[in-house]
Amino acid sequence: VLLICAGFDALSADPLAGMTLSPADFAKAVRLIVDDFGFPSERIALGLEGGYSLDEVEGMPAAVVATCGALLE
Repeated sequence: VLLICAGFDALSADPLAGMTLSPADFAKAVRLIVDDFGFPSERIALGLEGGYSLDEVEGMPAAVVATCGALLE
């Protein structure tokens, strides 16, 4: 089992961290682990860590949806 604790405070919309990731970047990271490294998606567990922007397009809710969606593709 692979446990991924995604630090959603790295989102560009987050008011505290000042980083530049988008929700799609988190999804790309999960796809990289599944597709390029061949790790089975059913053996990946995601944990929410940080993320203080509740913006529905660029904030933590969108990042959670994009990241979980990448496991289901």
